[in-house]
Amino acid sequence: MKRTRHTRPVRHTRQARRAAALLTALALPLAAARPALAVETTGGTEPMAAAEAFDGSTALPDAPTVAHGCGGEYGCSFRVHPGASREYTTAVMSLGNAAINCTGKDLDVYRTVTLESSTTDNLSGEISGSAAIEGSIDNTTDVAGSVGVANKTEITHTDHTAPTDKGPNADIANGATLAAGGTVGAAGQLKLSAKATFALAFKLAFSKEWKRTSTETTQVKFKLKAGDELQFGVLNAMTRTVGELSVDGTGKLIKNVTVDSPSSVNVSTLVAQTFTSPGRCLTLRPPGRALAEGLLESGPRTDGAVPDVRYRLTAEGSWAEVD
Repeated sequence: MKRTRHTRPVRHTRQARRAAALLTALALPLAAARPALAVETTGGTEPMAAAEAFDGSTALPDAPTVAHGCGGEYGCSFRVHPGASREYTTAVMSLGNAAINCTGKDLDVYRTVTLESSTTDNLSGEISGSAAIEGSIDNTTDVAGSVGVANKTEITHTDHTAPTDKGPNADIANGATLAAGGTVGAAGQLKLSAKATFALAFKLAFSKEWKRTSTETTQVKFKLKAGDELQFGVLNAMTRTVGELSVDGTGKLIKNVTVDSPSSVNVSTLVAQTFTSPGRCLTLRPPGRALAEGLLESGPRTDGAVPDVRYRLTAEGSWAEVD
């Protein structure tokens, strides 16, 4: 039986990360054709390799420490390796508690689902600023109600020249080289952090804005058969970017820098998994009661059980069974 889901169209908003004037001031030439990201199948990708730092041919012991100095002690530049970068989707990650239909009839289950994905890197967070891919769910077990949707993705990052008491000053919206007016001393203060130079390199390589975080919230409806258990999950759409971070004006270089971030090409997929669990209603019965009744909640499954049926939410807004 095909499950249906009702939702309003999702609206996306995106805040620009740099002024148009910044792009015209870049010293790097724009390539005529942008390399495409390779696509990887669902199930994740290999673990990140360790980042390696060098000063010329001499290995340095701590790559994150070198990256940490970017934007403070010195400026840095990032170069993307398009051939090593790719699009992929994670394995299914459970969201929130399971719902169990301990009634004698089918029930419509409504959930407010929030899909959140963030950036991770192999430089101790010097680029990502956080280290989590997660999801949350509002487990209100109403069997009827209105359906609404909201989706917002917002990214902001601004560097400020210093010191502020010696002007002129400028705000840098993740740029590489800004033609700042005023004194040479002011322009000399423009040192890019690892995050800022990565964002610019990503834009130059793929002609797409880098998204450090992504949040999508929607309400869904799923018809759950009597005696069945429902667990929502998500396949996060991600971009893996690989490249090198170099310290401007020196021989210091960090190789194998890897950043996993929300995809700028694909969207995450919500999935619904059902399990036949007639015995769960017995184990959840209140003291003194022969049987638990109603639409009940239980913690997410951790037993590795294979769902009887798995569905994915299609672009048309319906639930499609996954083979």
